[in-house]
Amino acid sequence: MTEKIVIKEIAWIISIIALAIAIFGSVVGFGEILKNKTYDVQIFDTYTVGKAFDLTAIIFTSIAFVAYALRGIINKFRNKPVNIILGIISI
Repeated sequence: MTEKIVIKEIAWIISIIALAIAIFGSVVGFGEILKNKTYDVQIFDTYTVGKAFDLTAIIFTSIAFVAYALRGIINKFRNKPVNIILGIISI
């Protein structure tokens, strides 16, 4: 892989991380992210309790999967770095 492709993928990952932090921060408040608290999330009949990092990781994984799946579909899965990252995120 060339250096340009690696920098592009790192930029994608960093922007998705920033988006996940912004979404979680806007829901619970940015000052609350760094506190060592647990947050409870109830979606229909499922109740989940986790720390801020855990819930941010779930949001990151969801956004990253959708973003990389769409990038793969648009490029017809010809871009090897996108396929590798999509495979890692899918695990």
